[in-house]
Amino acid sequence: MAASRPQAIHTASKSNATVDAGKLRENLFLLCKADSRHFALPVESVIETLRNLACETLADAPSFVLGLCVVRGEPVVVIDSGALFGEPPVMRNRLVMVRVGNRAIALTVDAIVGVRAVSAQSWAALPPLSGASDSINAITMLDQELVFLMQGARVIPEDVLDSIEAAGRK
Repeated sequence: MAASRPQAIHTASKSNATVDAGKLRENLFLLCKADSRHFALPVESVIETLRNLACETLADAPSFVLGLCVVRGEPVVVIDSGALFGEPPVMRNRLVMVRVGNRAIALTVDAIVGVRAVSAQSWAALPPLSGASDSINAITMLDQELVFLMQGARVIPEDVLDSIEAAGRK
């Protein structure tokens, strides 16, 4: 039986943008955990998951950027997913490689919970004054837990990636 495809997921952002649910492959999400927070990444944006790799710190990088690591011969920006929720930045147990535009970043996570189908209708905009970063787009409940939607392309702005990568080449 084919499920109906919802039109859009409303997201919380300064621009009140929407995410085309038709572009979220089968509404499948990789569920991850950072500290006590659960978050979901669209499976279509996930490249792979890895054990932690050596990470070189960068001076003057934003606090959520842990540095650069080398994945398959390429430098990759490492971002602490917990820091995106306001937690102190730390290196966590695993890395999740995510597509951001035409490049990849690595998010550190404490645990990879699994892959789940989540209907577009279950996602809701974040409440006003929630203090969520721009990388958090929506929220839902799964198994009595709050789950935050993180869109890979919104985790870190392109201009910030450009400056971090330029600093890493020096």
